[in-house]
Amino acid sequence: MKTRTLVISIVLLVPVILAACTPGSPAAVFQDQPPAAATALAPNSTPGGQAMPSSKDAINVVKAYMDTANTGDFDKTLAFYADDAVVYNPLGVFVGKDEISQWLTDDVKTTRVTPTDVQLKGPMVVVTGTVSLDRFQKAGIGDVAFTADYMVANGKIRFFSPIVQLTSDQQTKMKAAQAKAPAAPTPAANPEDVSRSYVDAANSGNFDQAIAFYADDAAALVMNNTLLLSGKDQIAGWLKNDVQSTRATPQDWQVNGNVVTNTGTVSLARFTQLGIKQVQYQAVYVVENGKIRFFWPTVMLTPDQQAIVQAAQPTPTSAP
Repeated sequence: MKTRTLVISIVLLVPVILAACTPGSPAAVFQDQPPAAATALAPNSTPGGQAMPSSKDAINVVKAYMDTANTGDFDKTLAFYADDAVVYNPLGVFVGKDEISQWLTDDVKTTRVTPTDVQLKGPMVVVTGTVSLDRFQKAGIGDVAFTADYMVANGKIRFFSPIVQLTSDQQTKMKAAQAKAPAAPTPAANPEDVSRSYVDAANSGNFDQAIAFYADDAAALVMNNTLLLSGKDQIAGWLKNDVQSTRATPQDWQVNGNVVTNTGTVSLARFTQLGIKQVQYQAVYVVENGKIRFFWPTVMLTPDQQAIVQAAQPTPTSAP
């Protein structure tokens, strides 16, 4: 079993991820063009070449997953995940079914979810509701509100990222519980330094330098949450194109444990061709042992920029 150095404060992580990747926020693609394997898209497909599930099918998979997980049956719950699935939660990044099983073994025993709303928003099934978590119960906290993003392809879950939303009282109790916990180990490398150096390498256009920042078992969710990359080889296929023309100008850095959030502006060829020189972005980096384990960038367009992009889209043709 791989030893994890990831230690995250749930209280501080929640607003960071919510701000970065709120479903339905005005966001565009954080890259100039997709990797070669994703340039020719079939109708109703994702940039990864997978069939987009219908709203009903994707929602049914997620509902069945939650129902199964609530029974505590580990084998049936794990079976919902694709072999190359990625889970990103406040406990860590888990890439591939084997790593997911390590997290799920204990989590499925005590976690019980009560969904209140399930919707398909773009490529994600977004669930809101309340959840009972053992680590919160031990801190004297009852049920907590949550939002969870699921990506479903071919009847399997490929991506799952739950976010808890603590009230002020719950945050106070959680902080008190965390103060009694053992001190987090000092990271092998400063996560912010790693993230900053990665941006510098990517901005230089040097592919070899940029890809070297990723762990072999890293994951990335790019192209407006539609392309999930599992493993360094898949990331390389995307990055070879991305480093050629994408140039980021970082403006702010926030660090919480080994999670780094960076905001700023970025120049993308696909937007400059439309007269849009810079767009706002926010990126989340999870750094483990000096390497990027997970990268989740989001680009946010202003209403005027959205209108320009929308006007440039091809006009759908009517069937004869």
